[in-house]
Amino acid sequence: MKRLLLLTVFVFTASLIYSQTSIYNETKNKTVKIQYGEGGANNNAIVKKMAEGNNQNYNTYKIKVKFTADKEITQYYSSNTLKLNVKDLQIKGEYFYRTFNMKKYLLPTKISFDLNYFINDVATGTYKFSNKNVKTGKLAEQTVNIPIETPENTTYKFEIINAILIYDYQNKSIFDSRIAIIESYYASSNQLQKEIDVYENIVIDETVLSSLEDLQKIFDYKDIAIKSEEYIANTKRQKFYSELPLNSNDPENIKDNLETLRDKSARLKTICSNIIQKLDIIYYDRGMLMLAKNDVRMAQFYFNKSIEQNKNFAPAHYQIAKINFDNQNFEQSLNILLSIYKMNADVETINKSNSLADLIFIEYIENGNSLNAQNRFNDAIVWFDKANYVCQNISAVACSQDLNRGYETAVIGNFNIQLAVVDKNINENKLQQAETTLNIAIQYRADNLNYLPDNQTIISRHNKIYTEYILNGNSYLSSKKYQNALTEYNNAKRICNRYNYVECTQSLQDGLFDAHTGVYTKKVDAAQSQFKAGNLDKAEQYIVEADNYQIAHNLKKDSRIDQLFIDIKQTRYNNNIADGAKQVKYQNYEQALTHYNKAKNIENEFSIKKNYKLAGYINSTAKSLILQTIEKGEKKVNVNDLTAAREFLQKAVDLKNQYNLKTDNEINTAIENLNGKIFKQQCLNYRADYDSHYQKAVSFIFDKNYIKADEFLGEAINVSNSHTECMIDASNADYKRQEIANAVNYQTQLNEVNLNYGRGQYQLVINDYLKATEYYNTKRIGQTYALEHVDLYDYIKGRSNEFINYSVNYYIGQDELEKALSLLKILEQRAFKHKYAKHNQQLLGTKLARRDHPLNPEIKSKVKVLDYTAGSKWFKHLTKAYKKQWKKM
Repeated sequence: MKRLLLLTVFVFTASLIYSQTSIYNETKNKTVKIQYGEGGANNNAIVKKMAEGNNQNYNTYKIKVKFTADKEITQYYSSNTLKLNVKDLQIKGEYFYRTFNMKKYLLPTKISFDLNYFINDVATGTYKFSNKNVKTGKLAEQTVNIPIETPENTTYKFEIINAILIYDYQNKSIFDSRIAIIESYYASSNQLQKEIDVYENIVIDETVLSSLEDLQKIFDYKDIAIKSEEYIANTKRQKFYSELPLNSNDPENIKDNLETLRDKSARLKTICSNIIQKLDIIYYDRGMLMLAKNDVRMAQFYFNKSIEQNKNFAPAHYQIAKINFDNQNFEQSLNILLSIYKMNADVETINKSNSLADLIFIEYIENGNSLNAQNRFNDAIVWFDKANYVCQNISAVACSQDLNRGYETAVIGNFNIQLAVVDKNINENKLQQAETTLNIAIQYRADNLNYLPDNQTIISRHNKIYTEYILNGNSYLSSKKYQNALTEYNNAKRICNRYNYVECTQSLQDGLFDAHTGVYTKKVDAAQSQFKAGNLDKAEQYIVEADNYQIAHNLKKDSRIDQLFIDIKQTRYNNNIADGAKQVKYQNYEQALTHYNKAKNIENEFSIKKNYKLAGYINSTAKSLILQTIEKGEKKVNVNDLTAAREFLQKAVDLKNQYNLKTDNEINTAIENLNGKIFKQQCLNYRADYDSHYQKAVSFIFDKNYIKADEFLGEAINVSNSHTECMIDASNADYKRQEIANAVNYQTQLNEVNLNYGRGQYQLVINDYLKATEYYNTKRIGQTYALEHVDLYDYIKGRSNEFINYSVNYYIGQDELEKALSLLKILEQRAFKHKYAKHNQQLLGTKLARRDHPLNPEIKSKVKVLDYTAGSKWFKHLTKAYKKQWKKM
């Protein structure tokens, strides 16, 4: 009797619900080699790296994976079931990489093998296991049914052949990460030794380091110690320190070496900190030692170094002040002392500073007295001022009688020198310089009244200067140099007006009157001279100046002035009539009228001898000018310059009114003719404007720019409506405007779309574009006006990344998921930052999962989502949302 054998293969044993009997049981171990050239690129890379770590040839290097295969056939009613359990995958062989165990990281991700089975020693069949996932050392669950018809009392045999271990990219990534950690361990070991070697040339002893010639090295050493501490902390934060079993396997002794480095850096840092805290004292002591050796330059160097370390270390400041005093640098020494008083200095340093300040005070007074003896009074005062500053600002130094006596000698001496200069300037008739110096002396006396109470020396010199100015003025007056005389008299007047102790004398008043009279008479003489020479403008200018001068200074008027003024006007009158006649001869009527009008104005304003023909000259010339102007206007009409023609017409009318020629028939007829020609030409121009606008509209229609065409048709119609007097027919423009109305509306809608796009109002863009699309289709815009229109999706593709990203959300809301995905792929190609598309990716991933899961719930979500993302990291938000939603369903 034959029975049907049903073989079911499990990766791990399932529990049976019903009672069953085992009729066959076998357990065997299987070893598979991982070697170069088998299992794909990842396998090769792993084998090659392991061989490299063990200094072997990768072509002969092998790693073994051993596992156990349990095979059992159980009888259940009328059928048999084979159970296969592959388990306990273990790494054997050379699994160390540079002394570190890699077992955990060499288990394969997948395994492939063939299961051969024999019945009664006859090969019956093979089942292929391809790319089965390996988890925690055993295969994931699999079930395979193989129906076989066999007789009773049959023997069975099974074998696993062609086993291949497979490593995927994730397995390779984990392996590489571990290798990188090990490599970083060895790299850190090399760097650590360099850090330790730095200390080889440093004697970590406080006495030795305090005696260094260059104490700035202490700061460098402290920086070295701090950097070592940072290096130790950074090293302990590295992955290898926490992830490698360094307590049991530390071939490079990193942990011990780090401890050694920590001890050295801690001791060096402590010693350097102690030395730095007392560097000011160390440098000061070195400075004092140099002073004892009479090496002032090096002493000053160390005192300055002491102050660099502690700017308020008063003893060092004092020593520098003392050195400056010894070098005659009194001011610098004093400035340092003043800074010491602002410090919290010790009593000894304060006492020394007081003594040094007193010495500086004495030096200043002695220098001042020495300069007084040389009559260098200004220089002496500088030194007395310095001495006064010392005693005023340092309480320990008292202002002395020597200082007061020195000041008095210097001030009086300096004042007398100033007066001597004044006297010298007066004697040399340099009165302005004498005044300037005397003013300086006056101010100097005011500033030093304690030493210069007497004012008679100033008064006498001012009176002397006043008298000299009067004498100078009299001298200029006698030689008829009136302007120079005025200058001298005015200087004298300024002095007696300013200083009440100087009397303004009668001789001054007489001199001023005579000088002003002389200046006035010279101006009249100049006017008369210019008139005789024919220079009327100059003559008239001098007359005006003379009149103004006479009034300003209350002088007697010269009898020649009035007649001279009338003579000038009469000459101007005659000249203008003659010039007008000359311009008429050359038909320069406008210039002729200008001259005649000037003559008329003189005739009306002044009592001169009149020319009674002047009125006739003006009327005749005005008429000629009007007719000439109209002729110019007609010429402008002929060249269609109507603006200029109207200007000439208006000018002719204005001239007719201006010169009272309103009843002149010849002029009126000429004006009417010009006006008619202008009107006729204007209508011709309006017609040309209408035709031009219409033709431009037709051109824009040809270019399919219907909005611009509509604008120009409107302009043409407006020309007709605005100038009805010209009777321009606009029917063809009206008809054409109605004909393109639908195209205009359509293009206007698209313009609104683009306007909103520019404003970033993307929802309005989508809404308006859909409306424009409906209008395009309803009104048959494409067929009627040959305008092309793309659908919304194609419009979006050509726009900015921001608009495309916004539109993704729109299509998700419309459940048009493929279009939303397509737009996201465009953003990916454009290198748009995925974080800005995160929300849309999440929404789309969720909706795609909700749609796909009911259609094929058995498929893995991570497999299905690859159809959309192709494994791109850019779509990581979509992938995550897709898997999350799938898991919920």
